[in-house]
Amino acid sequence: MNNRLITLLVIAVFLFSGSAIAQNISADRPGAGYGTFTVPAKTVYLESGASISGNFSDVGQLFLRTGITDNLETQFGVGSLLFFDGADTRVGVQSLSFKYSLGSFQEDKLNLSLFSRTNLPFFNDDYEYYLTRFMILADYSLNENWGLNSNFGYGDFVDGLGNGSFNFNITPGFTVNENTAGYFGYAVIFDENFSSDLIEAGMVHFLNPSLQLDAGFIYSDGDDLYLTLGIAKRF
Repeated sequence: MNNRLITLLVIAVFLFSGSAIAQNISADRPGAGYGTFTVPAKTVYLESGASISGNFSDVGQLFLRTGITDNLETQFGVGSLLFFDGADTRVGVQSLSFKYSLGSFQEDKLNLSLFSRTNLPFFNDDYEYYLTRFMILADYSLNENWGLNSNFGYGDFVDGLGNGSFNFNITPGFTVNENTAGYFGYAVIFDENFSSDLIEAGMVHFLNPSLQLDAGFIYSDGDDLYLTLGIAKRF
């Protein structure tokens, strides 16, 4: 493991952080990390968006979230339409996820949750394996205007537990006013032979307590710049 990844893991141990946004709807988008908030029982969230670059677009990114109990939610990833220059349009992978809240700590400044996500290849012939990833999610409130989000996980293994990859993100967020917030951050997926990372930044705006809009940029692997747009709605 290279020095950069060791440094990131040390940061994760000391910060284990969360979203700074004074959230209303508490969506998992935008940003590379998942928040610790779990959707209450009998409540439904719909989250959708798009990532657009010069030669590739990922449009849809549709997730349906609902609470099973007050501490446990399930998410169904419907998938996306993937547009490549000079290639046929493809449909992105479908997935089933569960998030379980472990509760609040350090005088409610720190929130922790467990998360699992499994691809559903029987919905889409382009994806062969039931790739599964497990993560611990953390949100940490620094003060009234700033917070941190961090996820650390392992998974997407095919031939045994030793063939998976690690993921890590750290995403600071800040409140601009009662309806608008910003975020920026770094995320990486890596194993012994591979590393893929991104830098991101953007804004979130609440039209009302149940409807969120977001827009931002992702700079991926030092080559591609994406514009991101999204929406989240609570029902």
